[in-house]
Amino acid sequence: MLPMRIQIDPRPVQLRHARHYIALAAEAQNQYLKGGEHAGVGLSLFDRDRNNLDVAHLWLCTQAFGTNTDDLLISEANATAHIGELRYSILHERIPQLEAALAAAIRLQRYHAAGWFLSNLGNAFADLGDARTAINFYQHHLRVAREIGDRHGEGAALGNLGTAYKNLGDVAKAVSYYEQHLLVAREIGDRHGEGAALGNLGTAYKNLGDVSKAIDCYQRSLDILREFGDRRAEGNALGNLGLAYAARGEFHRAMDLYEQQLTITHMLGDQHGEAQALGNMGLTCRSLGDTGRAIILHEQHLALARELNNRRGMSLALGNLGAAYAALGEVAKALDLYQQALSLMRTLGDRRAEGQALGNIGNLYLSQGDTQRAIELYQQRLALAREIGDRHGEAQVLGNLGVAYKNIGNVSQAIELYSQRLTIARDLGDRRGEAETAWNYGLLLLDIGDVEQALSHLTDSLAFYEAIGHSRAALMSETIIRVRARHSLNV
Repeated sequence: MLPMRIQIDPRPVQLRHARHYIALAAEAQNQYLKGGEHAGVGLSLFDRDRNNLDVAHLWLCTQAFGTNTDDLLISEANATAHIGELRYSILHERIPQLEAALAAAIRLQRYHAAGWFLSNLGNAFADLGDARTAINFYQHHLRVAREIGDRHGEGAALGNLGTAYKNLGDVAKAVSYYEQHLLVAREIGDRHGEGAALGNLGTAYKNLGDVSKAIDCYQRSLDILREFGDRRAEGNALGNLGLAYAARGEFHRAMDLYEQQLTITHMLGDQHGEAQALGNMGLTCRSLGDTGRAIILHEQHLALARELNNRRGMSLALGNLGAAYAALGEVAKALDLYQQALSLMRTLGDRRAEGQALGNIGNLYLSQGDTQRAIELYQQRLALAREIGDRHGEAQVLGNLGVAYKNIGNVSQAIELYSQRLTIARDLGDRRGEAETAWNYGLLLLDIGDVEQALSHLTDSLAFYEAIGHSRAALMSETIIRVRARHSLNV
């Protein structure tokens, strides 16, 4: 007689396996968030156990829904919330993981957790450049947060909505959401949220061209963050202040702020913040004419991004390196770097950044006199910007197309393109974009002899640059004086 076969249920063993490796992932993340030398320890711990964690996740996703498996799906998403941004493919790993956690939270009626998973899904799609999908998730989070009385979640959703609309170029709408976030944060006494909202408002005002307001917001945000001793956030705020001063043409002051940011990030072991500071310093060096040092800084940024396996950072550094080599006239090298950046952006699925890369390559061809090829690339970027609703990108490429058509002598088409860009800039409340376009538009009108209309645009542009105290204003003023002198009988 054959012995009876005993069936052993593997589920308890698999559940223990999943709990064990999710707990290890949570510990790795805790180490990473401490910063300094702990960050590297945390990443090493995560990498060591990554395969087992992946096995546990796949097993959980194949099981019948139940309290145990749903609870672990939620715990896993929380345990990898920060490290996952570095180690997971957004499209193929992070989004499916968050979708599974969201479904589990809804089944268990954990609506607070569901709201935050909605927010994280929005962030993931925003990272892919899909602001429209991100907005849908943020709006859903906002509704959930208000229904359950989660004021912190409400504030976070408002802030995220502001950033999504800013990325679409609708900065005026972004300001409205940021101001609502600021109001909620102050009502509930959330000083940290208040600091974040002020920082976001600063970025919005900078994009609108109101640099003085931007600096005020950034400074108030910095003061609040220093109250908490949040050095990581302090570093980010210093970087934002640097960007604002760079927008005003105060590049030496901007460089000083970036160096302060770099000191803090290096001390904390915040390699992402360090990479950001290096990139900003490289851009500022290029603005100061020190392209050699700019290349060194962008190469350091690229090396750090590769070490972190941060493909977004890699693509940004590659694009900046391309621009630096283009400035040196090394066209082949610049084109290769731009193509690498474009390939990475397409791999990431970031369509907005893909458009920017196409624009950079178009600029390179334009600078080499291949205007027709530049126009083809600009048209690709224009179609993409309109498809995803990126009005800021649309305005930028319309300006580039205007330059291209001007170069081939099609002045009427160039005027039409500048007019379209000017309209979008005004619709968006983008004062800087309006001023830049008005200046180029004015110069074009001078070429066709419309001096009165040209001077109107040129003086409007000058007024903006004088208002923000930009170093460019003096040279612009001299240009206008020469124009008036040259056409004194006609004006």
